[in-house]
Amino acid sequence: VVCGNMQEKCEGEKLYTSQVDIASILCAIRLAVLHNLLVSAIDVKAAFLYASLPSSMKICVRPPSAWVHLGLVNRGEVWALRKALYGLRVAPRLWGEERDQKLRELTWTVKGRAYHLVQCSIDGCVWVVRLCASTAPAPLGVRQEQESLCEFWGLLVTYVDDLLILVRAGLVRQGLLAKIVALWDCSSEMVLSYNNPLTFSGLELCYTVSSEQNLEVHQRKYIEQLLVKYGLESAKPIGCIAMQKDIDTDEPDENELHDLQCRAGELNWLATRTRPDIAYMVSVLASMLKKSKHWALMLAQKVLRYLIGTRSVGINFVKPSGTHTGALCQDLCLDIFSDAGFAGQGTRSQTGVLVALSGSPVLWRSARQTTSATSTGEAELTAAALAVQCGVGMKYLIEEW
Repeated sequence: VVCGNMQEKCEGEKLYTSQVDIASILCAIRLAVLHNLLVSAIDVKAAFLYASLPSSMKICVRPPSAWVHLGLVNRGEVWALRKALYGLRVAPRLWGEERDQKLRELTWTVKGRAYHLVQCSIDGCVWVVRLCASTAPAPLGVRQEQESLCEFWGLLVTYVDDLLILVRAGLVRQGLLAKIVALWDCSSEMVLSYNNPLTFSGLELCYTVSSEQNLEVHQRKYIEQLLVKYGLESAKPIGCIAMQKDIDTDEPDENELHDLQCRAGELNWLATRTRPDIAYMVSVLASMLKKSKHWALMLAQKVLRYLIGTRSVGINFVKPSGTHTGALCQDLCLDIFSDAGFAGQGTRSQTGVLVALSGSPVLWRSARQTTSATSTGEAELTAAALAVQCGVGMKYLIEEW
């Protein structure tokens, strides 16, 4: 670890590695349930230390002063860094580039057939397990060869130094895992089972029945932390959230605004990942922070009290009967729903969108519309247009996988 806050900042410098979209994670989990994919997670230990600094980047550091007093280092000695130590602002980006480069080059062979990972162009944090084209069995004919190339083995999802592996059990999966462990020093693999839940990207995954036909994604530990933070762990829950219509104009000061933004951000982490039922309230809360501090604080408290009684709620991914387990299902159903709350002329209406893959929600949005609709029909049309964009994007994502 190095204290990197003395490093000079460069305008427009890219510092962070890309983040996987929550819709991609939920969609991958949905396909894992439909195709009986084995789900597991591993993380790379001290991941940033695998990334080398580019030759154009010269960073020198002073050793700890205690080491000088102990005689371990000469006074005035400085060190030139070769690796992206923790504490450098550029370390996450350099590790992301290092990780992706290694995954692109990764290949393994099973029974004379070579496999590799193909990075998804729509979400670069998702990798598809593919059979290398050069090893496809030519005698089977062109059509059968194309079918084998498109066979769905599974996915690899990256989240900084955490890896979520959703691949069919067998030699192909074992070969992939062996290659990853050979690349980096990794933690022990955590395999999702009925008695062994796992956490990835803030999501808690668990099977609710021993047959592993019902996978649930929730954030109960995070909700518990919020309730403890605000002293509401033993408060009385409310069954629904009623928003007060009378809004006083009392703008918050800088400290009050920071507190309200923190509350909204904490609730938004839930609303955008596993709790679409609070998405509308969190959207309204975020839009009212600077206008009425007391009204916004009251709404935030109501949402927390609602979570007290619904902390066990999550998203269920149930496997329907008769689902294929081989090649990618041809009967995948993508349902797109939209609605709008018309706010009247001169104000902005509210859009609601939900996209479900084979009956399970994988993407949703609740937000103020960017323009003022002049009628209910126009508000509905605006919402439907956003829904189509979300649905088409999800369609292309699944087709690419």
